Amino acid sequence: MPLEGCLIMDYGAGSGVLAFAALYLGAKDACFTDVDSLAVKSVKQNAVLNNMTAGRPGTTFEVVVANILRGPLIDLAPRLTAYVKPGGTMLLSGILTEQVPEIRVAYGAAFHDLEVESEGLWACITATKNL
Repeated sequence: MPLEGCLIMDYGAGSGVLAFAALYLGAKDACFTDVDSLAVKSVKQNAVLNNMTAGRPGTTFEVVVANILRGPLIDLAPRLTAYVKPGGTMLLSGILTEQVPEIRVAYGAAFHDLEVESEGLWACITATKNL
């Protein structure tokens, strides 16, 4: 997936590694968010260590990534869906392969081309938001 010039949202950023990787791969800007104050502190420290800054939250993004557990992914489906621009990409990970059907149900109405990649017990879903 080409990231050059894209605005990225890393939801549940943890250390911010997904957004930092996107910036290194040419993303225009990235927004990090996490409910854990230690994660927010970690992202800020990692930004300094990597000579990077991250932009303010926008209303919508070309790419939204979320590496969080099944429960929060399902609960946050309306919010995460709203962050993705029409035609934009959602990348969801942190889920077990057996949980993929539940994630498909939660996001299927707003997205198409849901592709699943798995490695061992873990899965990643990439999807394109409907226009």
